[in-house]
Amino acid sequence: MERTKYTQRKSERKKEKWKEEERKKEKWKEEERKKEKWKEEERKKEKWKEEERKKEKWKEEERKKEKWKEEERKKEKWKEEERKKEKWKEEERKKEKWKEEERKKEKWKEEERKKEKWKEEERKKEKWKEEERKKEKWKEEERKTKIRETGFKEYF
Repeated sequence: MERTKYTQRKSERKKEKWKEEERKKEKWKEEERKKEKWKEEERKKEKWKEEERKKEKWKEEERKKEKWKEEERKKEKWKEEERKKEKWKEEERKKEKWKEEERKKEKWKEEERKKEKWKEEERKKEKWKEEERKKEKWKEEERKTKIRETGFKEYF
């Protein structure tokens, strides 16, 4: 009977030991699961961080694109302003040229009026000379007539 008790105790100790081993294994498995879970969480966090970095990078790229577009719009606006200035300058040059042409026309007209006035004066002079010649001729005729009527001697 001693033997049976001894065997029975031995068997119980083995069972206890086995149970203890099983608990340790379970505990170890639980620890492993926790580690895996923790690792999984870390991977998720890392993945999330990576996604955030990508988003930030994307946002930065978008800001750069927007800035570039803004610069392009400014350049276009500047070019447009330059074209308007150039067009305005061209218009001013045309106006100046037109004014110059008008001044030349006016000057030409003035010259033409002066020429006409001079011609008129020349005609008047010519007419006056013609009148003077007629008067001289008439005086000469008068003199000749008086000489004929009164005689040559009396005239002198």
